Amino acid sequence: MTNSIAKNHVIAVIGGVLALVGITVAATLRASSFARYMWFEDLGLDVDPAVSPELFRQIVATSPTDKALFYMALALIPVGVILLVLGIVRHKRMDGNVS
Repeated sequence: MTNSIAKNHVIAVIGGVLALVGITVAATLRASSFARYMWFEDLGLDVDPAVSPELFRQIVATSPTDKALFYMALALIPVGVILLVLGIVRHKRMDGNVS
């Protein structure tokens, strides 16, 4: 029985970690993308006549790697929440504290 309780704790902790990693990675990628845009804007490239609006959009666009990492991070959040809830519910059922 204690082995099963420990397993439920591990499931809950892994779920919490996955959710936090997903939130952190997604927020970091969004912040770095915005910072990159602001840096080029502060250089004045958005109003520079030598830089067309299309070129400026291409310069500040997110890369395919950034997009893939962002979507993977978003996918980690619900997986982590599901594991967290599963671990908590299973732990409560083992204790007999089902509400």
